[in-house]
Amino acid sequence: RSLDERTRTGLALDRDLRRAAAQRGLEVHYQPIIDLRTGHVAAAEALVRWHHPEHGPIPPSVFIPTAEATGAISAISDLVMTTVAENLAEWNADGLLRDGARIAVNISAAEFSRRGFVERIASTLKDARLSPSQIELEITETLLMSDLETTARRLTELDELGFLVALDDFGTGYSSLSYLHSLPLHTLKVDRCFVRDLRDGRSETITRAILSLAHGLGIIAVGEGVETEEQRRFLIDAGCDLVQGYFYSPPLPRPAFEKFLRDHGASVDAEAA
Repeated sequence: RSLDERTRTGLALDRDLRRAAAQRGLEVHYQPIIDLRTGHVAAAEALVRWHHPEHGPIPPSVFIPTAEATGAISAISDLVMTTVAENLAEWNADGLLRDGARIAVNISAAEFSRRGFVERIASTLKDARLSPSQIELEITETLLMSDLETTARRLTELDELGFLVALDDFGTGYSSLSYLHSLPLHTLKVDRCFVRDLRDGRSETITRAILSLAHGLGIIAVGEGVETEEQRRFLIDAGCDLVQGYFYSPPLPRPAFEKFLRDHGASVDAEAA
């Protein structure tokens, strides 16, 4: 009986999720990414949110795995990319984003391996008259190592089109470091677990090593999950390039994110953030 109930719940969740994606019932929120040297908003990460009409907010940790298992992730990815492209086009027209600013979009393994993935996102940006350099595609080490040869070929294709590629949650996987010098990676994101535990000497050492590795390879380093002044100060002293986290701002719905950009047009005051 318990298994039957879970199955029905999963089917209902999948049905509602597909409907929400088709009817644009999912929202895209944006978390600012701050340049530690200038205080400017250098980028933002696009994060999908779902407020179920009956059950309220459902966390991505629940509905994203469901979407990947059932195939609904494709509709969600298309919605997110289309929404980001539309928003970016308007922000460019309004002058809200600085030159060189970009939006990072998470790409699931299932979506990345889907036939026509590269052509589809390139077409979306072309329709919106956007440069691919304004989009940074975030992938994980798990995706990277699932089929390294195919992944490398696809990443090279994206790089040639002008897209930026970020390796998310770096340091938590079990893959070889050998791919770093051969793949077209633009950004390494230091996983929040290391930033959270910076008082632990080992986490400090690992974080410094990742930052040194990134800079040695000419790759931008982003510290994730920054919540305290102590963490921010450590990352500044360690030479981290960019940071994101609740110390500056949680993920924001579009109107609030636009207000954040207007309020911090010159730079982000860490004391007031």
